[in-house]
Amino acid sequence: MKDNRIYSTLIILSFLFYTLKAKTEYDSDAPLMLTTYFREYGNSKNIMKKKGSKQTVLIVDALPENVTSLAEYLGSDYNLKMVINGSDAISQAIIPGSVPDLILLNTTMPDMDGNTIFKALKANAITKNVPIIFISSNNDSEEQAQGIALGAADYLITPFHRTILKARVDVHLEINRQRAIIEETDRRIQKIKNHAENIASEKKNALIELNQIFTSTGDGICVISKDFKILRINANFLEICDNISENVIGKYCYDILKSHRCHTPQCPLVRISKGEKRVEYDLTRKSDLNSRKLYLLTARGYHDSQGNLRGIVNDLRDITDRRQAEKQQLRREKIQVVLEVAGAVCHELIQPIQIISMCAQLILINENDSNENRDSEYYEKVKTIYEQIERMKKITEKLKRITRYETIDYVDGIKIVDLDKASI
Repeated sequence: MKDNRIYSTLIILSFLFYTLKAKTEYDSDAPLMLTTYFREYGNSKNIMKKKGSKQTVLIVDALPENVTSLAEYLGSDYNLKMVINGSDAISQAIIPGSVPDLILLNTTMPDMDGNTIFKALKANAITKNVPIIFISSNNDSEEQAQGIALGAADYLITPFHRTILKARVDVHLEINRQRAIIEETDRRIQKIKNHAENIASEKKNALIELNQIFTSTGDGICVISKDFKILRINANFLEICDNISENVIGKYCYDILKSHRCHTPQCPLVRISKGEKRVEYDLTRKSDLNSRKLYLLTARGYHDSQGNLRGIVNDLRDITDRRQAEKQQLRREKIQVVLEVAGAVCHELIQPIQIISMCAQLILINENDSNENRDSEYYEKVKTIYEQIERMKKITEKLKRITRYETIDYVDGIKIVDLDKASI
């Protein structure tokens, strides 16, 4: 239990190292990594629970009586598997899901010697970490040294007392279990570290992209904190507000971006703080050659991961051309309405004009038949009426054919529609 507490402390200290490093560099993701760690650490504790369950020991010995003795010594505290030759030992040990936790290997086997079996097991990825204890009746120190040099966990010389055997087996099973926990924990810590590095890389790329957008956009952008301080401002915003300098970061917006809305309920930051999603209004600024440009200021709030308001982003966009186009479009629409009304009026006037024209023409014909009335004042007046009626007919026909807006100068700077050019 003491070893477990020490080991757990080392795990936590290792994790804290990575977490503190990550928190220093990527503050907002430290809670995420902390949650991930405790989930992963909980899985590591599941590995430690194996201590209370039976572990598997593979006994490899050519003599059945030795196998029986070892099985009796170990008793029912372990899951025991027994083979009597080297080839069976190798094939049994590498079965997926049935890999032994420890192997007791006699150095003297009929088909191959213990060292050969040992090397084959250590060369296999499945069994390379399984602890192997050599058992031999030969009390040769050189042979023992050779076995230890190969990587054997221990070397037992028969005969030995059962308590010695169980003690050695228990120690190496525990060492192997702790090694597995360490490897698993290292893997999980590395996974967390890789996750932190990936987050750092993604954030770095996102910040680069955001900075490029911030500096290259055609709009003027100014970021203001909730305590009215300017946090960021791009070159376009400075150019539009030509009365301010670049050295404005950290200064109060109402001292720099002076407006009649400052310190009033109409302040964009105040309005957004009270729940509005977006604030828009027009601004007029002087440009070159004493001309004026119209801008649309749009203010939106930005928030932290918890949804708390951190400040606003002011976007200043040149809408001079757009507003001029809107005015021209409105003017065209009004003209279209006038033309449609004129067409309707002309349509209604054609019939009365034709009747008046016909009546005047009949009067002229009758007067023309009487030679004595041809030069009278009455005849001249009717003739004038007829001529003007014919002129009105031509005008109405032109009005009906107007398809575009063409003007000519009239008086006092006033322009009127040029019927000849505007009609087809």
